[in-house]
Formats: sequence, structure tokens, C-alpha cells
Amino acid sequence: MKNRILFAALLLLANIVPLSAQKWDDIVAKKSVYLTGEGWGETVRDADEQALADLISKISVVVSKDVVVTDDEKITNGKFDANSYVQSKIQSYSSASLTNTEKVVLANEPNAHVGRFIKRAEIQKIFNERELKIKEYLRMAAIAEEKAKLDDALRNYYWAFALLKTLPNANAVKDDGGNVLLVWIPLHMEAVFDDIDVAVSRLEGADAELKFVFRGKPVASLDYTYFDGKDWSNIYSAKNGRGVLELPSGATPKTVQLKYEYDYKGQAHIDNEVKAVFDVVKGKALRKSYTTVPIATKPDGKTHASQQVAATADVEYATNSQLKVTEQQMASAKATLDKVVDAIRKKQYSAVDGYFTPQGKELFENLIHYGNAKVLQFDSCVFESCDGGFVARCVPMSFSFKRGVRKSFVENVVFTFNNGGKIDYVAFGLEKEAVADIMSRPWPTQSKQKVILFLEDYKTAFALKRLDYIKSIFDDDAVIIVGHTVQKMERTADDRDAYRLNKYVKRTQYTKEQYMKNLERCFASNEFVNLRFANNEVLRAGVGGETYGIQIKQDYYSTNYGDSGYLFLKVDLNEQGNPVIRVRTWQEQPDPELGRIYGLQDF
Repeated sequence: MKNRILFAALLLLANIVPLSAQKWDDIVAKKSVYLTGEGWGETVRDADEQALADLISKISVVVSKDVVVTDDEKITNGKFDANSYVQSKIQSYSSASLTNTEKVVLANEPNAHVGRFIKRAEIQKIFNERELKIKEYLRMAAIAEEKAKLDDALRNYYWAFALLKTLPNANAVKDDGGNVLLVWIPLHMEAVFDDIDVAVSRLEGADAELKFVFRGKPVASLDYTYFDGKDWSNIYSAKNGRGVLELPSGATPKTVQLKYEYDYKGQAHIDNEVKAVFDVVKGKALRKSYTTVPIATKPDGKTHASQQVAATADVEYATNSQLKVTEQQMASAKATLDKVVDAIRKKQYSAVDGYFTPQGKELFENLIHYGNAKVLQFDSCVFESCDGGFVARCVPMSFSFKRGVRKSFVENVVFTFNNGGKIDYVAFGLEKEAVADIMSRPWPTQSKQKVILFLEDYKTAFALKRLDYIKSIFDDDAVIIVGHTVQKMERTADDRDAYRLNKYVKRTQYTKEQYMKNLERCFASNEFVNLRFANNEVLRAGVGGETYGIQIKQDYYSTNYGDSGYLFLKVDLNEQGNPVIRVRTWQEQPDPELGRIYGLQDF
């Protein structure tokens, strides 16, 4: 089965010209120059599968003496076969090795005979490419760690470590500081875990709110699971230092065990090499990824007063100095928002119907039914003037779901008031860093607000499955492109019988109708959809007035699927309240031909 999976990733063009038997015999005879593999079958595909497996087994023999097998990998309940394990590690190189491996069809179907060969001098290039990838993952991990995005940091560190374990002489690979990476990566991850502080900030019944701090600052993002007394939970996501625990009804534990997520095997499909490695390489347990959180209670089981936060606790309201609202507006909105927050906590939603416009009420009802919605503890809320009305950001809320790999998300909710003081719009807010980046642009304040509100509305529309709204904002002739990196076998310039694998992007363009049908199926088959944006870059087009190009890193989560990639939107914001998307592209990686992600210059 492994070999068939291996082969599926390495399919070559079917119209390869047969190589003369004499020339193949010459290659086989030069054992000091080439490693070769042969296969036979009714089809070229079957024969090539055998040939590739044969070649990989020979490469494994050559490098086996240098492949590191760590002590933790040897721990097994059954007999450990080192040779088979080493060969499995080398098999994870299949997609990379094909850049240096050549294929020949010695006899065509129906009795196919295929040969594979590689120059011994080329073998090291296979490993060099993976080493470069490892160091790129480490670079991205360090950037994420600096920003306290610990989910991204831990994932990238661990994926680098998993790839590293397949390198021959892995224990000799060092970073720029001279650290042996095989030792340094797990030690550094343990140090990251050591620097995370977590405590219960609020306890209401069996539900607890958690506060996560990393090196003195709130964690930007972090994933964790916890033991509820019977089993480990699905993944919960903390954001801006806030997370939740949802214990079984009636449970009053004194402590709860947490585990910080770090291997992200469920997301390995994002990178085929990582997925191939996870299929064969044994994982490593990091002891410090586990921590125990005290649930401090009195003997009678009640929460300590120092932890208790009343549902109607006063919230400090402030005004953005750049975007001031009047004292009268703030006083009215403060009273309204207090009532709305109280209604959510008490689940008495109809009590605040009169504070919403019809549109606002519809969005509010959709939001409170997006999973199990709860308001988290918060101390302050900022008001900003906007188009005669004003915006209140941000009320932290958690949303939990019954099914799915991920169980809970934390979002900052933004309430938009019209000039009459009623709530007209409810949305999930952008990250603080994204808002700050857009507000720093040298554009009119109203233009910057348009971009922020558009992105928040776009993100929210996917979460609340507002298909009609999404249809309305896409131009009928919108360019909608999805790009996937593919591998294609091509003849080399110096030998018409030799082939080399090159990477290209396969671009699939959809009509608006096709895209909406796909989206409708997605919404129907998933309990939830959640988008997380990061690392946004917004440019204003040279023509078209209020037209913008938005490049943004997007993490996509649904009930049983998640991926990560780069989103580009070209959006027309000239008409107030009526955004029009002219171009939407998504790509899993920067285009290898362009060396970047799509932007305004491409459309």
C-alpha cells in the first residue's frame, strides 16, 4: 500500500520514449556511477512502481549507515526492524528524489519493463533540498514565536524536527549558531512550553475561562486539548490570551490536565513531504507539553471570590484617539452593549431585540447560534466613529461545536451602531496587528476603515454561511483562481532519453456560478467554517479610486478539514456599503515561477 501511495505522488508523463536495451545495460554496468532499479508489469504504471521501489531500496542501503535512529524511535511494543525503518525513512524522499532520478521505458505495454536510475553523485542533492526546507520551517517558527503565535511556532518547529530525522547524518546538521538541531529543536520547544503560563481567570459552573501568557504577554494564538476525566478533548484554540474549558455537567475537579498541541498531524496534508514523513517516522513525546491547571475552590466547591467575575461586571470603555465618538454616543452605546452582553450570558436573547436594526438582529441571531456562544471576561472596549455611526471593538467570545477535529474558537466580536444608536452589524474582528497595520497606511481614515470592515465582513460571512451575501459581493465576471503546485516530468536538454521533474502551478479558474456551487456544498456538509487571517498586505490600486489589493495568509478550518494558504482579493470599495470583489485567488504556496503570491500587478 505504501508503494502505491508513493507511486501516486510520482506519476510521470505516459509518452516517454523507450530507451535502447544496450544503453540501459551500459548504465546498469556502471555501478560506481549509477544506482538502478527495474520493474515489470502489464502497464507502465505497475512496472514503474516496482522500479521505483527497487531503486529506493538500493539508495537506502547506500545511506543506511548514516541515517540516525534516535532512542525514542526504537521504543516499540514489538520487534524493531532497523533496516525496514531506515528504508521507510528514505521512501519519504520520493517526491524530492525524482528531481534527480531518471526514468526509462525499456518495453511498452502490455508487457511493460521500466528502469529507474540516479547518479550516485546526485544522491546528496536529495538531502540538501530537505535540509533547506527544514531551515525554512525553523525561520518561520522563530518569526511566529516572536509574535507569540505559538500554534504556528510549535507546528513549524515540530515539522522541521520530523523532517530532520530522515536526513543521513542528522546529528551533524547545525543552525547558524552552531547548535545541533536534532538536540536543539526539542529542547527549544520544551523551553517554549516552560514560558507559557496558564490560569483560570473565571469559573462559572463547570465552564472555566483560561488566561494564557507567554513571556509576560498574552498569547496571540495557541491550540490545546484537555482531559475531562474520561477522555482527551478535541482541539481548543486560544486567542489573544483567552481560552476555555468545558467540563462535563456536575464536574468539580480540583485540577485539569492540559496538553499544548504541537505535532499537527491532522494538518500534514498541507505539505506532502511532511505527510510522507509522518506516515513512517515515529513521533516524539515532549513531556513539557503537558501542564496541570488548578481549579481553585473552597471546601464547599464554590469559586474563590478572587476568581469570581460577575456577569454584569462593569466594563471600561475607551475611545480611539484617532476616531473619536461623542460623549452622548458613548454613554448610549455603553448602556446598550452592557445589556447585550448580559443577555448573551443569560441566554435571554429576545430581551435585547429592540436594540438592533432588522439587519443587525438577523446577524446577531446567526452569531449566537454559531456553535455554543459565550462572552468571555473582558475589561475594556474601544469605540470608533464610522460613517455617522460608530464601532465597538472588541467583545471576546468563545464558540464551541459538537463535532470536528477542532472544538472551540475564540473570536473578538465587533458591534457596529448606526447614527440612531442601534446595532446594525455584527462581525468577527481582525487581529489587533492587522488593524494597526491598515490604520498605519497613508490613506484617508475613511478609506482605511472601509478595508478593515470589508475584511471583517468577509471573514464573518464564511463563518455564518451567508451565501447570499457572498454572492452579492462577487462581480458576475469575477476572476476566481485556485492554484495548486504540481510536478511534471520533462526531458532534459542534454539527453533526449533523460527526464527531470519540475514544479509548476496548476491554475484552475472558476466562474462565479461554479465557485458558489462549491461553496454551497461546503456550507451544507460542515457544522462550522472558521477563517483566521494573518500577515496581511494591503495596497491601493493606482487607478480605480477606492480599489485595493489585499494579500493575506489564511488558515481555513471546517468540521473535518483544515488548510493554510495565501488569499488575494482585488476589491472595489468605491460605493459605500457595496463592496465588489473583482478577483479572488488562493494558492497553497507562493508561485514557484513568480517567486511570490498573486497581487495587483497580475490583474
